[in-house]
Amino acid sequence: MKKVIPWIIATVILAVIFHFVTIMAVPNSIMRLLAYKSEKAGGKVNTIYHRPPVSEKSRRVVRPSPDLIYSAISYDISKNSLRISAPIPYTYWSLSIFASDTENFYVINDKQVQSNNIELILTGKGKKQPSIENAILVQSPCDRGVVLLRMLIQDEAGIDDLVKIQKQAKCEVIE
Repeated sequence: MKKVIPWIIATVILAVIFHFVTIMAVPNSIMRLLAYKSEKAGGKVNTIYHRPPVSEKSRRVVRPSPDLIYSAISYDISKNSLRISAPIPYTYWSLSIFASDTENFYVINDKQVQSNNIELILTGKGKKQPSIENAILVQSPCDRGVVLLRMLIQDEAGIDDLVKIQKQAKCEVIE
């Protein structure tokens, strides 16, 4: 029995170490890989990218929903805040912000926005808080992450209208 106890202790210690390494490393690695793939495909940080409607060939995201139109921003607010503005369409719409560890720390949808347009300021902790009238101020827990905007396609006939609305969304660096 005395020979087994050190093996049990070693196994428990290794399990705890692997658990914490997985919890810390995997989410950050996922976001780094996403940023790398985006930059390799010609993407720039703090720039909004409007993805075309999903087809059977769409595979940038694992199992993208064919019922949604996506726009995405890979952000870095280490130096400057971002101003994100977007019209709210006649269908379901949402904006989600993810930190570099994949934590979804902010979500808003069309039912929560009180107008037909949203103005949002994304800033970092401890950074100067820009003041823009009627803008929602969101503090990110870290300097890097991803913003994801989604719109529901209710019917095929309305896709062109949704794409026009999608392309009106903007992301600007606040100097």
